[in-house]
Amino acid sequence: MADPAGGTQTVERAISLLTCFTEELGTLRVSELCTMTGLGQSTVSRMMSSLDRLGFVLQDQRTGLYRLGPAAISLGTIALNGSPIFRAARQVAQNLAHATGLGVNVAQLSDLSLYYLCNFEGANAPKSFSMAGRSGPYTRQAWARHFSRA
Repeated sequence: MADPAGGTQTVERAISLLTCFTEELGTLRVSELCTMTGLGQSTVSRMMSSLDRLGFVLQDQRTGLYRLGPAAISLGTIALNGSPIFRAARQVAQNLAHATGLGVNVAQLSDLSLYYLCNFEGANAPKSFSMAGRSGPYTRQAWARHFSRA
């Protein structure tokens, strides 16, 4: 039978690789993943191959760069659609954006971080990008800065 600690370590390593991908770093090389996680090249290569086979990442055969794959999108969508906050607030936020012409965000507070679940842009909204999927610290200063721009 497999060592439970080894199995846990493998899961933690795989998750650490997936969390290296950010909005700013949407594609990564094995060498970058090694630097970011402190894992060895053979470990990273092996794990990324497994994640690729499972659809959690995709590798560009020409460049060798990895990006998140459709299985990661599916899990995120399942989590989002399972959120009671999202289900309760989505239509309200959409209606509010339409009525006011402004952007409306819905976020969930977890510990000291906000996780944006959805946003809708009204006709007069100054930006045209989605906050959904982003996270950030929840501080009074961040909250005040956010609302002082509105």
